[in-house]
Amino acid sequence: VEQNSGGVSRLIDAAAESAHAAEALIASLAARVRGRRLCLGDEPAASPIATAMRRFGAAPRTHRFEMMRLGEKPKKTLSFHHAPHTAVFQGHVG
Repeated sequence: VEQNSGGVSRLIDAAAESAHAAEALIASLAARVRGRRLCLGDEPAASPIATAMRRFGAAPRTHRFEMMRLGEKPKKTLSFHHAPHTAVFQGHVG
């Protein structure tokens, strides 16, 4: 799913079963959005899609962190749970 606005194509989600499929998908998208930025959010850093995005010149711009507070009242220490490493990739295609 893709949203376009202000010279940026934002992918809501992308999936591929293999590195080859991911590279074909990103190559197709890169050809389609030539001259605009292509953004994909919340993609696991080690996924085939993220790897293909990096191969086409995209770089992570922001990181998302998640936490859950355990219990009703804060205690002397809080437990933090890291979400799987995710990143937002942006690259200029063209």
